[in-house]
Amino acid sequence: MDPRIPSSSPSFNLKVCTHNVKGLNSPQKRTLAFTQYAKQHIDVLLLQETHFSKSSHPKYISKHYPQIFLANSLNKTKGVAICIAKNVKFQLHQKHIDQDGRYIIITGLLQNQMTTLATVYAPNTSKKIFFQSFFTKLSETSEGRVIIGGDFNTTISNNLDRSREILDTPAQSEHNRDSKYLTKHLAAALVDIWREKHPLDRDYSYYSSAHNSYSRIDFIFTKPIHLEFIQTAKIHDITWSDHAMVEIIWEKWDTIRGHGQWRLNESLLLDNDTRTEVTSSIKEYFDTNNKNDTSLAIRWDAHKAVIRGILLKHASRLKKIREGTIQDLSNRLHKLATTHKKTPHHKAPGKYKTQDPS
Repeated sequence: MDPRIPSSSPSFNLKVCTHNVKGLNSPQKRTLAFTQYAKQHIDVLLLQETHFSKSSHPKYISKHYPQIFLANSLNKTKGVAICIAKNVKFQLHQKHIDQDGRYIIITGLLQNQMTTLATVYAPNTSKKIFFQSFFTKLSETSEGRVIIGGDFNTTISNNLDRSREILDTPAQSEHNRDSKYLTKHLAAALVDIWREKHPLDRDYSYYSSAHNSYSRIDFIFTKPIHLEFIQTAKIHDITWSDHAMVEIIWEKWDTIRGHGQWRLNESLLLDNDTRTEVTSSIKEYFDTNNKNDTSLAIRWDAHKAVIRGILLKHASRLKKIREGTIQDLSNRLHKLATTHKKTPHHKAPGKYKTQDPS
C-alpha cells in the first residue's frame, strides 16, 4: 500500500502542487504528465494553461486523478484545472468557473476538512481588473482552509523574485505596478507560502527564453494562521514546461482542528521589532487602502487579518529564539555535568553553580 494514501491514521500529510503545463491536448503528454504527478504522490494539482476549449476537451484525463474541475476558454488557449487524487476524499459543495478560463474556485470537504481551493492563470495585461475580480469572488465564496495556487504573471518582490539581469530594465516600472496590484489584495488575508519559508532566498519558477531571464511568478497562498502547519515549500526544476512545479506539504491535514477565537498574546508588544512592524504596518495599510470602493467595516476586518499575520510571524520568531536559548543552556549544562562526572573532585565554575532557591 502506498504509504501516503490517506487512511484512519492521523499522520496524513497533504501534498499540493501548482504547475503551468503549457498545454495538455496531446494524449501522450497528458499520460506522461499525470504519471509523473502520481509517482510524486501529489494529492491536489492546481494546473494552468491546459489549453482545453469549451467545445473540445478530453472526456477522460487520468485514472490517477478521477475528480477534475475545469475552466476552459472559447479557443485552445488559457484554461485551468483542479485535480484531486483518487485516494483523497473530496465532497464538492460549490464551484465558481471563470468563463474566460482564467480561474476556478471550489469549496468542499477535503478529507473531512472544509476547504477552498483555487487555481489561477492571470493575464499579461489588465491585471488590476483581473485581480479585483478574482479576489472579490474569492472573498465571497471561500470557507475553511484556503489554498490558492497559480501563475500570476507577476512577481511580488522585484528585488528577490527576478534574476539580476533584468532588475534595471525599463520594464521594471510595469513589474512594480503589477506587483502592487497583487500585494494589495494579498495583504487582506493571504500569504506567499514559499517566501515565508525562504525569506531571503532567490529561486525562480519561470524561464523566459526570449529574454534569457528567470522570475518567480508561480505561487501558493494560504491564510497566515495556517502557516505553522506547512511542513515544506519547494520549487522544482523546470523540465518539460517552461514553468517549474511549486509544491507545499501541509502536515497532518486530517488531524488539525480549528484554533477557535484568536487572542493576542500581549507580551508580544513588549518586543521592539514586533511593536515597530505592527505600528508601521497599520499606518501603511490605511494609507494604501483609503479608497471608497470598499466599506470601512471590510477594511477594518481585513486590517485585523494583516496584523494578526504579523503577530503570528513574530510569535514564531520569538519562540524559536526561546527554544534556541533553552537548547544552548541545556547543551552547556550537559557538557559541564559530563566533565564533572569525570572529575567530581573539581568544583564547578562559580558562574555555573546552582544556587539554592531558599
